Amino acid sequence: MRLRESFHRGTIGIGSSFGGLVLMLLIGVAMGAPPVVSDPKSPQPVARPAAPPAVVAQEDGDTVDTDSPRRALERFMQNAHDGQFEQAADDLWPVSKDAEEMTHLARKLLAVLDRRLPFDAERLAKISDSPSGNIDDGLPDQDELGRIQMPLQSEPVRMTRKRQANGGTHWVFSQRTVERTPAWFQRLPDHWLLDHMPHFLLVTGPGGLLYFQWLMLPVFLVLSGLFGLFFSTVLRLVAWILFGRRELFKAVLERQTAPLRVLGAALALRLLLLSLFMTATGEQIVRGLCNVALIIGMVFSIWRATDVLVGRVRQSAWLTARPALVGMAPLLHRLIEVGLWAVAVLWSIQAMGYSVTAVLASLGLGGLAVALAAKNALEHLIGGMTLSLDQPMRVGDQVKVGDVLGHVEQIGIRSTRIRTQDRSLVTIPNGKLADLNIETLAARDRLRVVLSLNIAHSLKPKKLRELRDALLACVKEQPLCIQDKVSVNFTGLNEFAIPIEITCFFDTYDIEQLAESRHALLLQVLEVVDFFAAFPVPPKK
Repeated sequence: MRLRESFHRGTIGIGSSFGGLVLMLLIGVAMGAPPVVSDPKSPQPVARPAAPPAVVAQEDGDTVDTDSPRRALERFMQNAHDGQFEQAADDLWPVSKDAEEMTHLARKLLAVLDRRLPFDAERLAKISDSPSGNIDDGLPDQDELGRIQMPLQSEPVRMTRKRQANGGTHWVFSQRTVERTPAWFQRLPDHWLLDHMPHFLLVTGPGGLLYFQWLMLPVFLVLSGLFGLFFSTVLRLVAWILFGRRELFKAVLERQTAPLRVLGAALALRLLLLSLFMTATGEQIVRGLCNVALIIGMVFSIWRATDVLVGRVRQSAWLTARPALVGMAPLLHRLIEVGLWAVAVLWSIQAMGYSVTAVLASLGLGGLAVALAAKNALEHLIGGMTLSLDQPMRVGDQVKVGDVLGHVEQIGIRSTRIRTQDRSLVTIPNGKLADLNIETLAARDRLRVVLSLNIAHSLKPKKLRELRDALLACVKEQPLCIQDKVSVNFTGLNEFAIPIEITCFFDTYDIEQLAESRHALLLQVLEVVDFFAAFPVPPKK
């Protein structure tokens, strides 16, 4: 029954989460809808943008070439990714007079380059931007962009400098490259899908993914979420059968439901995405996101386990016998949490392809500015560590800090919270708290009561002595009174009364218990004083 209820609740939670994600993905696809591309089989003409100028006229009549291998490659990739394969075909050597065939060759060449020779910013920067191309490679009027691995040997992908009728030049993919494109395309694992998929779904969308891949992502997310539920349930059931007799392991296992769901979903999504045959750019982004999900799942699991272990340690007899460490336990717990998630953030940055060294170096360069900006935060952090080590108070102690009187509710990394007797919550920064006088009332082993009475001059010295002895006996009769710490003494004489002071200690540190005992003591003292005041004063002769 518990497993059924847990599965039902988990299905609702995962379903709502992935439902929102699916909606976001669909909205993103709708907002970035692909441009309208005419079907190559349609007889209607397609609007073609003006070709980039290959030459620029000067005043003396000469011309200057402006096209280059890098510009031609960028132009081809831009048109092809936008679905404008007819325009992209202009950057291919015309091996056929059939415009439809050239369009198909442009589509196939794009698929080959995206999967076998992805041009990121670093690789694109190595392509020559000179109108004459790279003159040091030994290939006149040709530039090699890279090589495609084939069973027997690697084959080059090249661009060639094509002369135009106006005297200028135009860089295009070489005749050999265009002729070998169908053979390269046939070796792609998803070539059948690319041949039969509607053309508008093959347009590259955000993140380097094709639109049909974006449409498949929500389905894969739902499937991976369901697998995460199954993975968590089965793994917890097996672990319960094998190690369920151990109390500590049971406590840790009960907190691992959500982390195991995240891990199972991330693993399933990673495997499902292999069937999409994504391009190198899109695969790098999606694989990085899957790795981030795995990292979060692992750190989440460790964090939950650490939370249980720290709770057990704080309740253990070993820590109770070492009071010096009791105050450090909450602070150490917070530092462990911060450290775990800091590692998760840095690990996730590395998984997304960014350099952690560069991030840390930038933090080092800005360390001085951060230190100045976080001066108060560091002061409060050090103050919290000082409070934990010095232990002037602990959680649950009654303290008096300045005008604030209450019980310590939390000693955090930055501040300490005190619950007052009016049930309000006072937050004091640790940096300031370390400089204040902290009176820990909970450290008292006994509480003192001081009473002052004014006795009328009508009582004679004999009656005053009897009154003192009666008050002394009255105080010692109190159950919580410490017998050897009672003092009843006359403290002076004045024209109005004879002052007497009662001092005693009660064996308690509970304020409410002290209030009850003091109340009973005051009533009995009044009864004694009233008894002696009832005697008439003899008249003077």
